[in-house]
Amino acid sequence: MASIEIVASDVESAIEQGLAQLGLMRAEVKIEILEEGSRGVLRLGSRQCKVRLTPWDDLPADSAEGDGQSGEAADGDEQGDDAEYEEGDEGEYEDEDDEEEDDEEEEDEDGEPEPVIEGEGLAVEITQTILENMGFRRAQAYGRSLLPMDDADQPSIVVEVDVEDRDEEAFLAHNAEGLNALQTLVQTMWSHQTKSNVRVNVDINGFKAQKQETLASMARRMAERVIETGRAVTLDPMNGADRRIVHMTLREFPGVYTESSGEGASRKVQIKPSAA
Repeated sequence: MASIEIVASDVESAIEQGLAQLGLMRAEVKIEILEEGSRGVLRLGSRQCKVRLTPWDDLPADSAEGDGQSGEAADGDEQGDDAEYEEGDEGEYEDEDDEEEDDEEEEDEDGEPEPVIEGEGLAVEITQTILENMGFRRAQAYGRSLLPMDDADQPSIVVEVDVEDRDEEAFLAHNAEGLNALQTLVQTMWSHQTKSNVRVNVDINGFKAQKQETLASMARRMAERVIETGRAVTLDPMNGADRRIVHMTLREFPGVYTESSGEGASRKVQIKPSAA
């Protein structure tokens, strides 16, 4: 797959268009800004920007070194990243995961139910009521709770909705505007009643789950690149749900481990080679 050059009014728009054409995620391409562009004054003298997107798989391993977007970190950078962690922090995520995994296994062996976030049933009830009032009487909503995976992560409730194929388009057309509107409505009503800031995510016929699988596939490809090159990869900033997917996907992946770094919206996942 050859590199492509995109011209647009701003850099982000150009990158998004290029990713859509390549069918790849930001972490899977090398991004070069060829022309910054300019807005001009009162729209006079404005110039569009130009970017080049090249899939990492089409580049030799050495060319990825030092890229600032989402490629592998050079050896010096990797040491700098490690230096940011206080003593005892390195590998913290793996230790937490191991403890959580052990707890889950003990719960399964004892036959105890998985933890449920308070208000999960209410989120399902609200979603079901909205769908029925909208005329989707055959839709069925189910709930599950996601507990935090690290200190910066937040608990969330997932409401999965099954609808008939003929009704799916009403929610997923125009970049899933209907699904986004439903989630906003559910979140608003649920937060108003519970006075809680827990995130409620609504999915329709596994639409978001499929996107999550795409993210998981990307994480596995990046892990293979880390093993091949011996260099760490720092992914773009992600929300807690997406970071969870990467961590969970690579938890048992041989030869690599994951760590989160950064704060708030800038928090990222690093994929690092395991010590031999």
